[in-house]
Amino acid sequence: MLIYKFLYKHIAYILNYMNHPVGTHLIVDLNQIDKKVFAEFNLVKFDLYVKQVLESNSITLIDTITNDFGSPGAFTSLYLLAESHLSIHTWPEHGYVALDLFTCGQANTERAVEQLIEYFSPLNIQIKSIIRG
Repeated sequence: MLIYKFLYKHIAYILNYMNHPVGTHLIVDLNQIDKKVFAEFNLVKFDLYVKQVLESNSITLIDTITNDFGSPGAFTSLYLLAESHLSIHTWPEHGYVALDLFTCGQANTERAVEQLIEYFSPLNIQIKSIIRG
């Protein structure tokens, strides 16, 4: 009898979990980005662009940490959000950018990612969507 109570409790928890997600987590790989995009890259302008994207999609920025690796377009930026986080990592030598955006609440996560993708104009895009919570 005890095992049934245990299973019932956990099945009820899992069903509740599935019906009440807390957020959307998009993991994005951008490949085959033209080297010219990185050669002409300006990190200050890009950071302003990201902040506009976040604001226009109801995503609240708390803080930013960026590391410029010294070669054109090579950087990592982390954006701490009230809704969670955004990370952006670039590998210009491979024409590759990795984006990771996790948000909760009323944020327009998908549109924000679309706008970030537009900035880099990759030829190949892979998006993994995970419903969290």
